[in-house]
Amino acid sequence: AIDDAGHDKASLFKVKGLEAVDKAIGQLACLLWKAEITGKFEYSICITGDHSTPVEYGDHSFEPVPFALCRLKDYVGAVGGEATVMHTSLESFPLPSIEANEGERRTEESRGNVQNKSFSGDTVCEFNEISAARGCLGRFQGSEMMGIIKKSLEINCQ
Repeated sequence: AIDDAGHDKASLFKVKGLEAVDKAIGQLACLLWKAEITGKFEYSICITGDHSTPVEYGDHSFEPVPFALCRLKDYVGAVGGEATVMHTSLESFPLPSIEANEGERRTEESRGNVQNKSFSGDTVCEFNEISAARGCLGRFQGSEMMGIIKKSLEINCQ
């Protein structure tokens, strides 16, 4: 849906699609946290994309995609703690749609005044191409991604 929104140059639909992804990540974190607090497991979360499709172009741009990697416990701390994560609704939610009367005003409202908090390792607190490139990993080739993930898991196990 997010790729289609880029091809259709539908910025509001893309925003709503990314908001749905945010909600799904929260649900995944809740389920993983319930398993991690048993003491039997330790999880990390990695979020990225396979390619960029900016709404300005309406096509793939081959620009770098954001990449975020953190331990689940760092994510839990950044979003407000265990109580916040454990109270995440696991109910299904509808996929995004755009009503005929919705306009760009909705896009501005969705941004709100959210105070973001960085996880650990650097000061990045947003998931977008520019912010991610400023993080401690900087820019790297996609072929390096699995090596970075493996190295992070090794460090986290020590």
